[in-house]
Amino acid sequence: MLEFAFEYRLDGFLLAPALTADRGVTALYGPSGAGKSLTLLCLVGLRRPEGGWIRLNGRTLFDAAAGLHVPPHLRRVGLVFQEYALFPHLTVAGNLAYGLRGLSRDAVRERVEAMLRLLRLEPFGNRYPGELSGGQRQRVALGRGLIIQPELLLLDEPFSALDQMERERLRAEVLELLQGFGGTTVLVTHNLQEAYLMARQVAVIDGGRILQSGPRDEVLQHPRDRRVAEHVGASNIFQGTVVADEDTASDVIAWYGQRLAVSGPLPAPGTAVEFCLRPEDIRLVWPEKAGERPNVLRGRLTAEVERGVDYLLRFRSEGTAAVAGDIEIHCSEHLHYLMELAPGKAVWIALPPDKLHVLTPVPDDGAVG
Repeated sequence: MLEFAFEYRLDGFLLAPALTADRGVTALYGPSGAGKSLTLLCLVGLRRPEGGWIRLNGRTLFDAAAGLHVPPHLRRVGLVFQEYALFPHLTVAGNLAYGLRGLSRDAVRERVEAMLRLLRLEPFGNRYPGELSGGQRQRVALGRGLIIQPELLLLDEPFSALDQMERERLRAEVLELLQGFGGTTVLVTHNLQEAYLMARQVAVIDGGRILQSGPRDEVLQHPRDRRVAEHVGASNIFQGTVVADEDTASDVIAWYGQRLAVSGPLPAPGTAVEFCLRPEDIRLVWPEKAGERPNVLRGRLTAEVERGVDYLLRFRSEGTAAVAGDIEIHCSEHLHYLMELAPGKAVWIALPPDKLHVLTPVPDDGAVG
């Protein structure tokens, strides 16, 4: 288990992340400049924080108060850089053997041969990095991080330099390799799909701080606040007011004349709240089925963007002012064809109550109802 809470300053930027990551893969997800790679450099020991602590499986790697800073080669932490960072003058076998210290020549040879088999690079042991493809170089970099038998493996955007086809293939290979790794892996990425596919846990970082962490589905489906919702693709973010609904004897969200049911708990009536929905969670409804679903809105499509395999639609509820904001909807190409969708077409949509997520309450500044 990896646990840390530290502070590090660089050119006016304050990095102050705090996280607990169990065994398996945790994705450190956020935009460029959020502090992701700098966090890895502090964890591996190449940068020394100014305050706080870092612990790995009960061992303290850094403690500012105690003046403890374990050097990188004693931490049992493997780091795979984004640019591979292979030595061009060493063969593949030489690169793999570079981090093996204190072992006999025979032990080094055996471990390198085992890693070449694991990486499926046995014929390439005597080749140099310049003679390899991008995917092969990335596998060597990963092998160099694993061969020291680390307790913690850090991957700094390992697929960013690859084309789409190579990225998908190597991602599957890396996941297969990591299944045999019993330690903790932290994957840095700014690709949300990659974070979801690779990791069981996701930590959203921005501005040097971790905004939310937890199981991937919980973070994606239940973002803590607006900032997290924007980062994880819950782009439909609106403001309404909690009201008591006499017909159902339950509380709902009032939003520009609509009454929206929510599966989860709501604050007291009269509270202004922000709520969000992911575009892929919104349902287009056939007119004859509109009366069978909750939270059904009638309106018109205001725009569409064709994206090859699907469409991004924009919908405005009937009688709703533009100030309320259009609702974004992801629609498959097949459904787009069946429903003959186009900008200006009148349609029905449903907002599933179990997908409508309430964010942190906002100040009451004249919320609509």
